[in-house]
Amino acid sequence: MLLFTFFIRRCKMYTYSYRAASGLATGGVIALILGIILGIIVYFFFIKKDRSNYGGKLLKIHDVLNFRKLYLESFLKVLYVICAIMIAVMAIVSLFSSGSFGAGLLSFIVLLVVGEVIVRLLYESAILVLKGVGYLRDIRDDAEEIRQYARTKDEGRTNYVAPSTDDPEMVDKL
Repeated sequence: MLLFTFFIRRCKMYTYSYRAASGLATGGVIALILGIILGIIVYFFFIKKDRSNYGGKLLKIHDVLNFRKLYLESFLKVLYVICAIMIAVMAIVSLFSSGSFGAGLLSFIVLLVVGEVIVRLLYESAILVLKGVGYLRDIRDDAEEIRQYARTKDEGRTNYVAPSTDDPEMVDKL
């Protein structure tokens, strides 16, 4: 009888976890469907529309959703500081936790010098890529501004150079 009771309790335990897992799966499907529907709505209201249609907070939302404002650079800087502090702490711990003073000193120096240099190089390369993307965006925006002035032939601009021909294809190449 004791064995039968143990068996029944085990079955109830698995039944309960099965129900919880099926509820989680159902919630996941509902979340997926809502995510797709809301994603399509946000796409047509914020991402596809022109930036000039918005102002204030809606403009900020538009810029975030279109990745005009990138937060990765700030995040990487904070992450670098955390990693640098962790390496320094690990170096200090290795100095005192090693069996001999010589081995501890060697691990301390290697972690502190080589570890910090490697982490710095990795984060600098990531920041360099992000800054390059930012500079390319600035170039794109400046080129668009030049195209706008060339199309409208704005004579009020100080460094304006008129195109030598009225050919529309030539104006688009500017």
